Amino acid sequence: MSTLRHTSFSCPPAFAVVVAALVIGFAMDRLPDAVFMPLFCRLPARIAAGYYGAPLSTPDLAFCARGVGVTVARGCGGAGFFALCAALLATRAWERGDFATLRGRLQAAGAFAGAFVAAWLATLSVNAMRIVFIVPVTAAARLAPESLRAGIHMAAGMAVFMSAFAALWVFTERPRPRKASI
Repeated sequence: MSTLRHTSFSCPPAFAVVVAALVIGFAMDRLPDAVFMPLFCRLPARIAAGYYGAPLSTPDLAFCARGVGVTVARGCGGAGFFALCAALLATRAWERGDFATLRGRLQAAGAFAGAFVAAWLATLSVNAMRIVFIVPVTAAARLAPESLRAGIHMAAGMAVFMSAFAALWVFTERPRPRKASI
């Protein structure tokens, strides 16, 4: 007697994350500023300005901290980080999903929705930390030649975002079952 077994689509997690991140990133680039700025820039700018005790100028999202002028623009919103986090968390939800039953499919749909909310909250938090971190980096970069300052700013931002993404990857990694040795 044979039984039907549910088999799910399987692909390497890193490949799935890359493809999903590209799709999400493409969609993020299409959001108008009127939607993107309030969703991704306003709250991190408020948190960073509050950290330094500086008033936040709106609507340009600018403040001055320790003699450094900070303006949070669309490029500071962390869209790429959001795309990576959403893709990673959605992929993790897919890996853990049970699609054989209606209940399992509903739970998977909830996990997918939760992946996007968690990615958005992570993006806001990490972006606020990045803005706070960039103030002393920018102050120190004044000692570097003018031609290197933009690269220093970008490298500092990448260090914050990529270390947070690596931590998220490790934190959500599912332990692989060990094979018994003979």
